[in-house]
Amino acid sequence: MDSSLKILSAWGQLEKLTPPVLPSIKDLVRVPCTELEWNRKPFLSTKECITFYTCYLFAVPIENLVREMSFLLGGDSLEEGIRIPGKTFLAAIRIFEDGCPILGNCSLTQAFQELQQLKANNVNGQYKPIEQLLEMWFQSLFMDDAKTEIISLSHSPSKYPPISILTSKKKFLNSDVVSLHEAVLQATPSINLGNGCACVGFLQQEVLHRKTISKQRAENIPTGSFFLNDIRLAYNEIKENKAGKALKLFLSTHEVSKRYDWVNQSDLMLDICEPKDVPAGRWPVDPHRFLYVGQQAAINTVIKHLNKKEGLIAINGPPGTGKTTLLRDVIADIIVKRALRIALLEHPDALFKDLFSVGKIKFSLLNAEFANCDEAIVVASSNNQAVENISRELPAVDAVDHEYEDYFLDVAETLFSTIGCPKKCWGMISAHLGKKENCLSKI
Repeated sequence: MDSSLKILSAWGQLEKLTPPVLPSIKDLVRVPCTELEWNRKPFLSTKECITFYTCYLFAVPIENLVREMSFLLGGDSLEEGIRIPGKTFLAAIRIFEDGCPILGNCSLTQAFQELQQLKANNVNGQYKPIEQLLEMWFQSLFMDDAKTEIISLSHSPSKYPPISILTSKKKFLNSDVVSLHEAVLQATPSINLGNGCACVGFLQQEVLHRKTISKQRAENIPTGSFFLNDIRLAYNEIKENKAGKALKLFLSTHEVSKRYDWVNQSDLMLDICEPKDVPAGRWPVDPHRFLYVGQQAAINTVIKHLNKKEGLIAINGPPGTGKTTLLRDVIADIIVKRALRIALLEHPDALFKDLFSVGKIKFSLLNAEFANCDEAIVVASSNNQAVENISRELPAVDAVDHEYEDYFLDVAETLFSTIGCPKKCWGMISAHLGKKENCLSKI
């Protein structure tokens, strides 16, 4: 097997064994309880927001699950002094606002499924898969009598078409939590999760605006790592030889051909900082605030080696050494190149395709020649907050010199007011997207 495929395969297995974290218990309702949320108030199909509930079953200390996995894998047990904080859960059920479970959405966590598989292998196949029990229990209680909920997302169906979800007619009761817990415990007597396994479930409330509801969001239960789909996609791209150069380099086990150490290789740093290698663009800060030589050398290296080419360059440095500042100047160079490309057009209209409509909203898309050009920018990370911080900082007025505070300013202020951003903007330079709510609010 190709070394890149081995890396992705091992990474995927680790992600499968990573238990999801139970939300903070202070934000959850313990069940069984005196009165379930959906019995307190009637469901109104006309209101702007709809509530969905997730019932987390079998709260277990993460440490207990990790110790059991370590034992089944034949590894060393955790040392006595080591403690892993937090709780996980073993299964979850998605429930509509009226208290009726959404059919097909009673799921085991990926980590618990892997734990079962490990146990099954260790007892020569004598272990009864708990998925079958869970499915049989769920069907016996809820599948006999089903209904379809039609959720209208707006008073304008052409703009936000309605979606449908299949739910039971029978409401989820306190007794259902107890029944499921007892049934699963009887089916898994040989899995040792130690003390701290709660004999109750926990209920989380999620309120969604009709404009942001999708079928996937309504039915989704976070029972596994969100990296798994991306790992599968990367695995298939590598296997079918469709992966780009950057992904191949990222997964490569070969020694990097070129490394630059600006601290100990000052001669190389001065060479790359020659005027001919300095980019055309510069972030609009006070002209008297210069980049230091190491930053300029890193920027020049990125632009020189990735100019209209595939590739991957990693820039490493301790906190506070100016990596985000460096990123701004790379973005500035890309914007200048984009402007130069547009300036060569005979007429600005050539930049766009014809208008098309979605409901009453009209859009103009970039022509493919420009949409797929080398002057595109995406800031991505496995840390959502890091991306959001950069995307909010770039348009903030304190990111530039006051002389430059007007770059599609009215658009920027409108955009950031929709997400409640308190900072004043200087121009339309970035938008943090990612989540569907963010995308819809900006449209």
